Amino acid sequence: MTDQSDTYRINDAQQRIAKIMTLLAGREAEGLPQGAICKAGKWAGSKVHNDLRNLREAGLVERLGNGNWRLGPKLVQIAISHQTGLARLRQQLDEIEQRYSRNPH
Repeated sequence: MTDQSDTYRINDAQQRIAKIMTLLAGREAEGLPQGAICKAGKWAGSKVHNDLRNLREAGLVERLGNGNWRLGPKLVQIAISHQTGLARLRQQLDEIEQRYSRNPH
């Protein structure tokens, strides 16, 4: 969600990369060919080509043997770390709730 005063800060390349990653989500087995990624976002092949190589360099996507692209292990590890953090927070909140809900008598 963007405040209209912040629209000048929006970068097309960064937005495209985020959308590419979203497109690849849920396609871990078969991946997506570069052409399908281009078509889905109506992006030039050269831009997507560079984006995928940059994402691969960062460990966020990987290329399958069939030439298709999928999310890389690093991104999944980040998601698991986030989920673990939420579980830890949930446990802390449960402990606080138990402490405050005890009968004082």
